[in-house]
Amino acid sequence: MLTVSGLTGDASRPHVAVLNGGGFAIVWMAQNQTSANQVDWNSNVYVQFSGPDPMATTPRIAVNNASGADQAMPEIVATNDGGFVVTWTDERGDANGSGAMAQRFDDGWVRLGEAMVVNTSAQGDQSDAAIAALSNGNLVIAW
Repeated sequence: MLTVSGLTGDASRPHVAVLNGGGFAIVWMAQNQTSANQVDWNSNVYVQFSGPDPMATTPRIAVNNASGADQAMPEIVATNDGGFVVTWTDERGDANGSGAMAQRFDDGWVRLGEAMVVNTSAQGDQSDAAIAALSNGNLVIAW
């Protein structure tokens, strides 16, 4: 059993990916806590990992480094190389409203590059991305 670390407020939309090589990653959204007594009311997306030994868990980390806007509706999928990809909606993700975002992590749970805007259109809001891994290692993202 994984106990989410550092959680002090509301959390929702948890999703779990079983990682190749053992272990799992869980992603969820929660309100940002800026201090012991203050919440900024924007939500963020967090991930926490457990290796093959369920007692070996990491502290939670924010999936993205953006602040000042809601990060919500996360999804997660394991990749063939032992890593995983998280998708979410960023309130300021593209030039014209919410955008569908993605961040890839390697098998050591380290971010690979920067978060990317997935949607190709910036007209209106793009949100609630879903992600799937294909047997050939490619990913499909729909929003």
